Amino acid sequence: YGLYRKSGDKLIPIGKDRNLRGYLKFYKADDGLLVGASRGVFRRDGDRLIPISKDQKTGMISEFYRSKDGPLVNAQHGLYRRAGDWLIPVGWNQRTGSIRILYKAEDGLLVGAMYGLYRRDGERLTPIGRRQKTGEIKMFYKARNGLLVGAENGLFRLNSKLISNCSDR
Repeated sequence: YGLYRKSGDKLIPIGKDRNLRGYLKFYKADDGLLVGASRGVFRRDGDRLIPISKDQKTGMISEFYRSKDGPLVNAQHGLYRRAGDWLIPVGWNQRTGSIRILYKAEDGLLVGAMYGLYRRDGERLTPIGRRQKTGEIKMFYKARNGLLVGAENGLFRLNSKLISNCSDR
C-alpha cells in the first residue's frame, strides 16, 4: 500500500511514513497534488506527504470537487472546503449523514446525502424538499424535463426549490 513515483527503473516511495491503506484519489491544486486516502487528505511536497486534514476525523476521502473558493473534499464523515493546510467543514452539525454524491447544477452545488438532498450555501447545506422523505440520495440524471434524483425511497424530480416524487403521477 502506498504512493510511488517512477525514477528510471525504480519506484521511489512518496510519504512512506503515512498509512495510505485503501484507494487513493488525486486532485491537481494550484500548489501541487492533493492525495485523498482512507485517513484524510495530504499535500504532496516532493517525496513527503503533508497532512491537510490534521487531526480531523474525515474518514475515507471519496472525491474532490473543483469550486470557485477552492477544492471541496467529499469525505466519509462530511463535506469540507480546503483552506491552506486545513479543512473547513461545510454544513457542520447538520444532520445530513455521510455525503454520497455531488452534482453541479445551474444554480449551485447539489449535495446528495444519506438523509436527503441539500444545496450548498457557503458554509451551510440547505435542505431541499424538507418534507419529502427521499431517504439516501443515490444518483442524479439530467433529463429533458428537469433533473431526476434517484433515492432510497423512489425517483424524484427537482423543480426549482422543491422536489416531487415521480411515482405519485
